[in-house]
Amino acid sequence: MSSPSAADPSQDLGHLVKRPGSDASGTTSPPIVVVDDDDDISAALKDILEDEGYLVEVAGNGIEAMALIKRLPCPPCLVILDLSMPWMNGGAVYAALQADPALALIP
Repeated sequence: MSSPSAADPSQDLGHLVKRPGSDASGTTSPPIVVVDDDDDISAALKDILEDEGYLVEVAGNGIEAMALIKRLPCPPCLVILDLSMPWMNGGAVYAALQADPALALIP
């Protein structure tokens, strides 16, 4: 098995998400949503992604994540989920996203 090369597009989030900002119509690019109950992990992911130029929103559990996602003016371009969280785990968030046709295609 060969290792992915640096030019391998599957290793670059750029093909999945737009950089933040507005296009000619004034529409803001959708954010990446990070969902984790560990504040240190959320902060680290947020810092890394923002350093790369991405707009990032953070939720501390699945219930917060679903409320956040529904409040956004457009669906996020990517959701990064912790699977093990209290109240509503990552699997339940994924199932809820898949059950909503407007959100089912979010990677």
